[in-house]
Amino acid sequence: MSEPQGPYLTLAVLCERVLQEKDDAISLIRLIDRFVIALPALTADGTFESPALISFSIVVGLRSESAGEHEIVITLKNPDGTTLGSGTGTVVLQGGGHGANLATKLDVAIARPGAYWFEVGVAERVLSRVPLQVVAAGH
Repeated sequence: MSEPQGPYLTLAVLCERVLQEKDDAISLIRLIDRFVIALPALTADGTFESPALISFSIVVGLRSESAGEHEIVITLKNPDGTTLGSGTGTVVLQGGGHGANLATKLDVAIARPGAYWFEVGVAERVLSRVPLQVVAAGH
């Protein structure tokens, strides 16, 4: 049996900022996996009085032996496992092990503290899950 041709996940991270250079190299600034939310206050059921907006970037890198266009699906899951939202982006791989990156800036309204998960997939196959822990300050 032959090995699959990919695409293979090389990178899936959250960060504060992405620098894209002229040669398509990227620099990831302040990798993150946790946000501490100072305001708003928590209600009796453990949710925030109003959603807290947090901003960051997600970066996904793929490589493949074969050339082709691939749609990356990123799905954000709430701490209870329900889907908060999803989005897609396309990368074009040249084959021969060359890769491509997708960097997307996100503004996410967070309703409660807990572990949020970004599922990264291609062709209905989940390649990885990236955690984001949201903590209420002082709790």
